[in-house]
Amino acid sequence: MRANLRAFHESDAERLFDMYRHFEPKGEFQGLPPRTALQIKKWLTQLCERGFYQFVIEVGDRIVGHAALCPSHRKTEAEVAVFLQQDYRGHGLGKKLLLGTLNFGCKKLELARVWIFVMGSNLVALHLFESVGFRPGRDGDPLKWEIEMERPSHCAKCKGDKCAVFGETFPMTVGTHAPCGPKR
Repeated sequence: MRANLRAFHESDAERLFDMYRHFEPKGEFQGLPPRTALQIKKWLTQLCERGFYQFVIEVGDRIVGHAALCPSHRKTEAEVAVFLQQDYRGHGLGKKLLLGTLNFGCKKLELARVWIFVMGSNLVALHLFESVGFRPGRDGDPLKWEIEMERPSHCAKCKGDKCAVFGETFPMTVGTHAPCGPKR
């Protein structure tokens, strides 16, 4: 399966909306992705308005995955959110989307810490996040499991595209700036 990972563009909004209209399960954790079409449109609009860095993964002309880096009040920290349409799970696309998003956060934003929220009952997601270095946060409750990862704050420690933390080459470097990313 050939897939393209790239920065989200505002012109992708309708295709991304279409992915979320057919996405399952809805509202499973933290209310994301939202359940109704109106809520989905509002949520996607807010992601752009709040200046989140966003990425999509395409197969053919369909957007099948979406990720966002949600900046914290600390410049070197962000939450990462990753969603992959259910028909495309199990093919390595979620890992590619996650690693590309983390690569952007490390190389372009010089993030020192990222975190992600996942249900403790979502064993597939837990395995994926642990496989790329996420470790359970301070709260050990399996239904409210915060998984976080620490990594170098100065990516100059990395050799080229090889990450000092993951010990492997990331699948790609995603563009320099997502068009609806933070307005500086």
